[in-house]
Amino acid sequence: MNENDTAADIDLSGQVAIVTGGGRGLGRVFAEALAGAGAAAAVVARSADQLAEAVDLIEEAGGRAIAQRADVTDHLAVQQLVDTVEQQLGPVGLLVNNAGIAGPGNGPIWEADVDGW
Repeated sequence: MNENDTAADIDLSGQVAIVTGGGRGLGRVFAEALAGAGAAAAVVARSADQLAEAVDLIEEAGGRAIAQRADVTDHLAVQQLVDTVEQQLGPVGLLVNNAGIAGPGNGPIWEADVDGW
């Protein structure tokens, strides 16, 4: 991508993206943009009605998306989410980790205890 390219110039055909927090707000915008660029989007949130609305908007615009209800604080739910997405859409190549709240403690995130999150 160079300075003259726009988001519309990006081709993500064949890619699979997971967007957490994708039911509303910025997460929904990210999912719509990825699907608009050709990626299949797995839209993840806890709220079924927001997920349905987001997927409907993507599909109405000609994109491909699936709704996945999950709580990203649940380690097992996240593993099941990835397994389901890979079964339905293929290998995941993109992740927009948009869900969540401020985490515990100070210091580098890679040193944080996963259970603390």
